[in-house]
Amino acid sequence: MKLVWADIAYDLGYPESLQPLVSCALNLDGWEESWGVSVEELNREAVEAAKQILLKRPAKAGS
Repeated sequence: MKLVWADIAYDLGYPESLQPLVSCALNLDGWEESWGVSVEELNREAVEAAKQILLKRPAKAGS
């Protein structure tokens, strides 16, 4: 997952707006039951981070 972030981040100019989603992805990738948080909760956090990215992006002209 770290390589994916590195490649995508490089291609996009290291956008800070992706960091919350990437953090969620890294947490999901390394999740262990001993963390005291469910994988479902981490999934919800990832979905919310993705929604926030979509809400903050500029609207396309004509949409």
